[in-house]
Amino acid sequence: MPTIFVNILEGKTQEQKEAFVKKITEAAVETVDAQPEKVSVFFNEYPKHNVARNGITYDKV
Repeated sequence: MPTIFVNILEGKTQEQKEAFVKKITEAAVETVDAQPEKVSVFFNEYPKHNVARNGITYDKV
């Protein structure tokens, strides 16, 4: 029963997230012999001003 947490910047569409979930579920089924109905995916969406790389927040890039 895989539980997958995805940390992602805000701004992705619902369609993008649904496509991502489909692919992640397929990968779990293929690689760890999980049943699709047992795979859970949680999105943690972060505002761009709360995430930084190289000393610059993503809202400034």
